Amino acid sequence: MLNVNSGYLIAEIGINHNGDPTTARMLIDAASTSGCNAIKFQYRNLDRAYTGSRLEIGDEILSKEIEQNFIGAKQINDLALYAKSLGLGAGISFFDVLDISDFGDSIQDFDFFKIPSVELGNRILIENLLNLKKFVFISTGASTELEIERVFQTLPAAGWLPLHCTSNYPTQQLNSKIGYIEHLRQRWSRPVGYSSHDQDWEICVLAIAAGARVIERHITLDKTAPGLDHTSSSTPDEFLKLSSILQNYSKIMGGDGPRYPNQGELINRQNLGKSYFAKMDLPIGTKVQEIDFDYRHPRVGLSSLDFIERIGQEVQVGLKKGNPLTSYHFSNRSKISEHVIEKCNLNKISLPIRLHDYAEISERFPLDNFELHLSFGEIDRLNEFAPLSKNHKISIHFPDYISSSNLFNPFSIIKSVSEESFRVINSITEFSNKLSDLTEQKITSVSSVSQLADNKAGFYSKCASLQSSLESDSFSFTYQWLPPFAWYFGGTEKLFVFNSEEDANFILENNLKITLDTSHFLMSSNYFEFNAEEIYSKLAGQISHIHLADAKGYDGEGFHIGFGDERNLPLLRTAMETSFPKVVEVWQGHLNMYKGFEDALEIIAGLYDE
Repeated sequence: MLNVNSGYLIAEIGINHNGDPTTARMLIDAASTSGCNAIKFQYRNLDRAYTGSRLEIGDEILSKEIEQNFIGAKQINDLALYAKSLGLGAGISFFDVLDISDFGDSIQDFDFFKIPSVELGNRILIENLLNLKKFVFISTGASTELEIERVFQTLPAAGWLPLHCTSNYPTQQLNSKIGYIEHLRQRWSRPVGYSSHDQDWEICVLAIAAGARVIERHITLDKTAPGLDHTSSSTPDEFLKLSSILQNYSKIMGGDGPRYPNQGELINRQNLGKSYFAKMDLPIGTKVQEIDFDYRHPRVGLSSLDFIERIGQEVQVGLKKGNPLTSYHFSNRSKISEHVIEKCNLNKISLPIRLHDYAEISERFPLDNFELHLSFGEIDRLNEFAPLSKNHKISIHFPDYISSSNLFNPFSIIKSVSEESFRVINSITEFSNKLSDLTEQKITSVSSVSQLADNKAGFYSKCASLQSSLESDSFSFTYQWLPPFAWYFGGTEKLFVFNSEEDANFILENNLKITLDTSHFLMSSNYFEFNAEEIYSKLAGQISHIHLADAKGYDGEGFHIGFGDERNLPLLRTAMETSFPKVVEVWQGHLNMYKGFEDALEIIAGLYDE
């Protein structure tokens, strides 16, 4: 039986194939690439469909359309098998019980059947289709409530599902009556679907919001094509949007607990928000007055809400002109304990650094391992970096961007983007070789290659070739495991590589070295619903570097370990026991005089002590 609870999108081909199997194949291909779960045909044996008279004007029009767009049972079956070869389900609508026999044993090749609106009262047809032990959808269009009651109350408890439908072609907004979905769901205590002939495909979104778990809608390559169904059909692009909304319904409708901002919001809060910056040096004991501060972008210190509560309080730590006021300036934090540092060094815990704060961070946290995070503007300033100690083991994080408007992407079809990306690669490689000579350590680099321009097989083949070409005794180029959504350019972008179970298989097939970001990994596990510990075990041989942080759901990134979802801890502990460096990637750990880094190291050391 079909699993409709997670959302099921059916692209009905109907008569939009124009009687041409080649066109039907094109529609199947479009459904496959548009995220549909299944396709559906209609079948009428022409010898049984109409009487010879056809006296009604409507009969004359419709019968002509049906005859012109006829495809036989054998051809429909071949098309159904083609759809199944693409991973789609295949279904068919019957109007006459005798038509089922035209398919012979091949009737079992279909995954589901549908009772059209006009045949809702055809109990013999419904019973015969249910007896085939395949799922049956029953459309309620053009029927009265009494007729629906008379039929549905005679049906078995399982194996069927009602579809709300308005049998107008196309259906205008005022006739959609989406509220009937909830009525059906409550009356018959089962999932409900929607068979749409709406002129506006967006009505299907309202149907999903009203609780429809199945959406059936005609698919077309051209809404302006001649024929009765094209105007009430959707293009592949519209199906792609519908698929995304239907499959993500539970996530879209989530948020019924306490609110926490996602990382994209936090980035925007920092970049677009303001905090208080000292107009002059403020020594210890100075009382906070609003007149001594400028309220400016970005928000890297106290917000307006928090600043008001500090007015009149004395700072316990001196504040230099131009620096933001933070909670650190009202505390007497002691130096991080030697035990915490010793435990973190023993287990190769690393912190992220920038060109400008390496000296300060390494002094405050005397670790052996650090990871240099670069921005695109720093690529031409790499000569500014010199290790304070030759014993420091340095890894390098490539910039996510190559400019204010382009992501790092060596495989881009845009020549200027690929060329600049390779310039970044060459600069970092050259710098890494010099750093390796100086520190006598092999330099591991981390890159986020997140843009898919061709099929996945081709993409991962390119990844393998690039990685192989860059590998040397002094330099290793790794690909970072990515989240399901990235926070690029202040917004959210869905990613299609390095984040799913399918991608894990490609990583294995191409023997790619990866940096496993545990926060990204846990978020992608929640989004794509794979077993995180199982996939981690498969990938263990490919992991050569770790970014370490907890996560909530599929968009809550960079939490302290133990502050994310409760089920995350076993995998995080497994990652912590690996023998290679583990970079603490808690969100904004460098702010407030590195309070986040300090808390993270203490938490991690405590877990190692257990």
